[in-house]
Amino acid sequence: MAPELIQKKEYDAAVDIWSLGIVAMELINGEPPFFEEQFINTLKKTLSEPIPQVKGVSVELRNFIDVCLQRDPKFRLTYKELLKHPFILSLSS
Repeated sequence: MAPELIQKKEYDAAVDIWSLGIVAMELINGEPPFFEEQFINTLKKTLSEPIPQVKGVSVELRNFIDVCLQRDPKFRLTYKELLKHPFILSLSS
């Protein structure tokens, strides 16, 4: 769940960008961050602790996930910006 949803703030399409980053992590790691925690602890950690980085992937993919998982939605890339990200561009070559 995106931080702005946890905090019951207004939200927009940036929530979907957060979700994209989480899904990418799940595909790589087999589970979302803080999976072993109880739900309430997962929410707290999402707000307060660094999201664990994925390992064993390219720098471009790691950066793609990192820009999706910016806690402040103002700093997340938009979907148009993500389409120009080096990781996405590398998929078409």
